[in-house]
Amino acid sequence: MATHYKWTIKLGILAPILAVICIFLTGAGHGWYEPMMILFPWATLNTIWEDQLSIPLLIAGIFQFPIYGFLIDKTKDAKKREWVLFGILVSHILLAIVILWLRTPTWQ
Repeated sequence: MATHYKWTIKLGILAPILAVICIFLTGAGHGWYEPMMILFPWATLNTIWEDQLSIPLLIAGIFQFPIYGFLIDKTKDAKKREWVLFGILVSHILLAIVILWLRTPTWQ
């Protein structure tokens, strides 16, 4: 059964590793926020309107990569899988760009 979820497992393992790297780069609030905003846009969405991170969005951000993997794994048709990958990639990049562009001065 686990073989049916290879991307979910791979991205589920990758997510905490990337999260630890991003936390290290933020330097306890005195570092570099852009990697976190690029890699975890769902977790940092509220930086557009608030000066602190939201716990529910941080939790959503941790599950972001496994959800991407789950969507890829559940798409059986190769043509549909291309569209799912394209949708994930475009939505992720667009959200990261919006966050980087509209974030409050606290996060710059």
